[in-house]
Amino acid sequence: MRVENLDELKCRLRQLFDDPEIAFADFRQHGTMFSVPGKTRQVQACLLAGLTDGAWEGEAGHLFFRSDAQNLHIYLAPARGAVLINASVISLHKDYLASVAQDFSNIED
Repeated sequence: MRVENLDELKCRLRQLFDDPEIAFADFRQHGTMFSVPGKTRQVQACLLAGLTDGAWEGEAGHLFFRSDAQNLHIYLAPARGAVLINASVISLHKDYLASVAQDFSNIED
C-alpha cells in the first residue's frame, strides 16, 4: 500500500501496529513519531509481515526500513522500556528538504 500524505501514513501505521489509538506527534507535514512498549527487534519482528516491499538496515539497536514502492521510511530507536518510532512519507520529506535547500540558497552573504 503506497502512502501519499500524512493521514495515509498514520492509517498505515495503525494497521501495521493493529492499534487504532496510537498517539502521534506530527512534524513538518511529512512525518510522525510515537512510541510502543518493547525492544527494537521485537517491534521489527511484528512489522516484518506487513512490510514486505522494502529493506531493513541498522546497527546498535537502531533499525531503519525504507520502501520506495510504499513511499515510506520507518526508524526504530531504543528507549527505556519502549521503542521510539519515527515514520515519514518519502516524497513529502524530499519536498521539504528541497524547500529548505532553496531557502538557504536564497540567503545572501
